[in-house]
Amino acid sequence: MVYGIDMKYDFNNIKNMKEALLWSIAKWQGIFDGKIIDKLTDNCGCCQFALKREGIKKFNPYKFARFKCIKCRISQFVNKEGCSGTPYVDRTDYENERKWVKSERDFLINVYKKYYGKFTLMEFKKTHYPKMLKELKKI
Repeated sequence: MVYGIDMKYDFNNIKNMKEALLWSIAKWQGIFDGKIIDKLTDNCGCCQFALKREGIKKFNPYKFARFKCIKCRISQFVNKEGCSGTPYVDRTDYENERKWVKSERDFLINVYKKYYGKFTLMEFKKTHYPKMLKELKKI
């Protein structure tokens, strides 16, 4: 058990926000490593957890952002609706994709540290990340 979570590595069965945030970090690490692509809410652990928690099957950005993202740790961290105020939304450097992806990943790591404590990318890449990446590639 790493980071206090006994995970089943099932993206469709995320149990809590802590686990959801780890899935989101895995997503951005996978993008950084060139293993997967950004599929917006479809491969975001935090979005999928929030959608499922609210019983929403189909994402509608016009209803959802104001609906319940407020319970998301990312939204709480930036004190805004949805992902406003994050590197993901506030992107300014369209020339350097890798830098932008890294800044989103690092931002999510900082969110994790604030709410859940210790996080080491090296440890994460040795433990949860390989199994999570395998699942994320299926999406």
